[in-house]
Amino acid sequence: MFGFFKSGARDAVACDISRAAVKMLAFSYNSEKREFSRLDHQIFAFPEFSDKFNNFTRALVALEAFLNNTAKHLGRRIERVLVSVPDSALLMDVHNFRFIRPNPETTVSSGELAELWKKLEAEAGERLLPEGAPPRAYDLIPAEPEHFSIDGYTVKGKMRRSGKELTIAALVSAWPDEFAEAVETLSQKFPKTNFRILPEAAAIRDYIGFRTHSDFSGIAADIGAEDSTLLLFSNGVFNDCWSFPFGGNDVTRAIAKAFAVSFGDAETLKRQWSQAALDEAAAKLAHTAASRVIEFWKHEWGTLLTTQAETGVIAPEICLMGGGARLPILADAFSDSDWLELFSSGQRSRVWLLPREEGAKPFLQSWPFASGGDEVIFSLVSRMIQQEHAW
Repeated sequence: MFGFFKSGARDAVACDISRAAVKMLAFSYNSEKREFSRLDHQIFAFPEFSDKFNNFTRALVALEAFLNNTAKHLGRRIERVLVSVPDSALLMDVHNFRFIRPNPETTVSSGELAELWKKLEAEAGERLLPEGAPPRAYDLIPAEPEHFSIDGYTVKGKMRRSGKELTIAALVSAWPDEFAEAVETLSQKFPKTNFRILPEAAAIRDYIGFRTHSDFSGIAADIGAEDSTLLLFSNGVFNDCWSFPFGGNDVTRAIAKAFAVSFGDAETLKRQWSQAALDEAAAKLAHTAASRVIEFWKHEWGTLLTTQAETGVIAPEICLMGGGARLPILADAFSDSDWLELFSSGQRSRVWLLPREEGAKPFLQSWPFASGGDEVIFSLVSRMIQQEHAW
């Protein structure tokens, strides 16, 4: 699945759409020299309290202008565009698809896997879409393979095993029909450009695997501006994910209320607090305001994880990522032994920020985005470089 491109430099755009903003990066990658070069980048913020679809269409308008500008002013033709869609806009779940092999004594071949994947995609809609959903209410997004197992044993690396029952775990997702139609309308304006869609959770999963060398067990929390995503891992295997309609902007609003200032001024105060640049009295007030919000997060996450723990073991390790993950109270809040005891396999935890500070230096030359909140677009670019079929 993975490999470097077989020809010279190609131009592409990675586009990370969240509920709060859209980040776009145009780049060129030379497969022969293995060189990355940035062509252009842009961040476009959405108005506060806009609904999901309006923000999505705003993002596509910004993407259209970005593509046109790249062609007009840089003289470049973009061949591929990879767009991540916010999890809060999707129906999404990890499903296990089990297949009984007619010849269990033979090794699983690539051809057999391809045929089983076709069957999986044919069944995906029935597994995911709610009963009674009107026709064309949702469009399926291509499923993402997560892990394979044969007769209950997880297979890592190349599939070179035989067995009777082959299980494929896949991230299955769908988006509202109007989202799909909006992207189709945009793609028709660029007939020579290939557009692909990726759930945000898949990009986050890739990033965690890259940063943790694919052996992470525990909970990954991606805290965005307007929503957050929890991902559950066991020995590097991605098992499940959930999206919540709250994020860092809720803390900003709480600080704005406590200090009686505007949202913009509160965002500045929050940033100063995260950098230990507030005086003692102001820091205490910010801490009190944020604590109420974080306690609500803990309640919502804890309720879901407690239910999840009834059917599986959750390691007491939490990695935090995203633009909202740098609040100074998060590590202590999520290290609460009483809270952890509700769902995890131990009261003592390790809570850490991803990427770790010593590993925060960008891996790509001329990377234009600040660390923290750039995980998804970094993952999109990495995927486009690594996967031959993306071209």
